[in-house]
Amino acid sequence: FVHTGRLARHHIMLGLDTIAALRRVITLCSQLITHPILVDRVACMLNYFLTRLVGPKQRDLTVRDKAAYGFKPDLMVLEISGIYQILARGPDSSTVTDNTTTDTSSSSTIPSTSSSSSSSEAFRRAVVSDERSFTPDLLDQACRVLDRIAAPMDLCQKFSEAVRLIKAENVIKTEEELDVDDAPDEFIDPIMGYLMDDPVKLPTSGHVVDRKTIYRHLLNDSTDPFNRQPLAMSQVEPQEHLRSTIRAWINERRAQRLQNKTQGDIKPS
Repeated sequence: FVHTGRLARHHIMLGLDTIAALRRVITLCSQLITHPILVDRVACMLNYFLTRLVGPKQRDLTVRDKAAYGFKPDLMVLEISGIYQILARGPDSSTVTDNTTTDTSSSSTIPSTSSSSSSSEAFRRAVVSDERSFTPDLLDQACRVLDRIAAPMDLCQKFSEAVRLIKAENVIKTEEELDVDDAPDEFIDPIMGYLMDDPVKLPTSGHVVDRKTIYRHLLNDSTDPFNRQPLAMSQVEPQEHLRSTIRAWINERRAQRLQNKTQGDIKPS
């Protein structure tokens, strides 16, 4: 039991340090974290942590002697809420100090997004697209917890604004959702199974995957996932024609849905 307690304390302290470090990085350069390659993972991580801390099962994390384990759930909620408000609110929430970030392991450069506004929009969309942990009530629960632990007024106000923006993004996402079950097979990422946004061809195997899918794979393994041949991100070949075809298909679907909705709203005289 003593050994388990020491392990728990170690991991709790490491988690607090990691969250604090992440917040400092975001304060300095939020666009690094909201890059398309990373933003989904970051949003899912934050949603999961927030769900465990303020969601219906928050009492599962309760221990009798929090100090003995260094467990500070109130501080965790404050730090994570601070990260949400920085990433979700936009230009005045962080200071951008760099325009590009180089990934030396793959010898490629990650360009920053075009603006802080587009970065915050990408984060909000990633938050509401997380099907594992995000629910419309999650952020309201966090607001109630912030009130209960007497969080600083400035943080509460900024987090409330972030909540409003994220909820608005959820409405837009719901309105834009498409049924892609009948999408052509060549539009679907063969690894992740979703509609590709930026298809690229892997020259080592000839397969076409979404750019962020292969990028995430190469962060951990510098080989082609289909044949294990050596592969670098700089070798992948953009498929602009396929990308344009996919965008045209999406736009056609949205236009058709809007037309059907408009016709449905017209009442016979």
